[in-house]
Amino acid sequence: MLTAITGGIAEGKSTILAFLEKQGYSVASADQVSRELFEVPDVNAQLAAIADVTCPISRQTLREKLLEQPTLRRAVNELMHPMIMSQIKRMDVEFVEVPLLLEACLQADYDEIWVVTCGVDEQRKRLVERYGADGNVDKILNAQLPTTVKVAFGDWVIRTDQSLDDAYADVLKALSGS
Repeated sequence: MLTAITGGIAEGKSTILAFLEKQGYSVASADQVSRELFEVPDVNAQLAAIADVTCPISRQTLREKLLEQPTLRRAVNELMHPMIMSQIKRMDVEFVEVPLLLEACLQADYDEIWVVTCGVDEQRKRLVERYGADGNVDKILNAQLPTTVKVAFGDWVIRTDQSLDDAYADVLKALSGS
């Protein structure tokens, strides 16, 4: 069985994925694959061309360009998503962290969908901690499909605005199907 783990930025997807890996499950992360592809010179050059900047482009510069010019997102996604999903499909894993699962219409590729959420207030707090108060938190949140929408597509919802022990207990319940 192949399970997708999705949710918004800073909601705890990676924490849940790491817990599953510690439990002995095989896992993959679309974000990690994306980071690896970003370092491939040809891919980086294509991203720089899309963003109309000098190569090599940094992840920070690309993030800023995407926030300034949301129309670039489609071109970046058209380049990156097929490569990311191609690599993931070659992996023998049970759980895949796919933040943009619904945005990329990939839900049919998975047997089950888990949505990780902490609520908007906690998400905003985590983003401020990660990027600072002037880190474009509102632009980042507005650029994504709200997690409240993703919850409607989930077979399981894992809340990370509680203690880690409680969140892990929710994961164990989802694993057992109860």
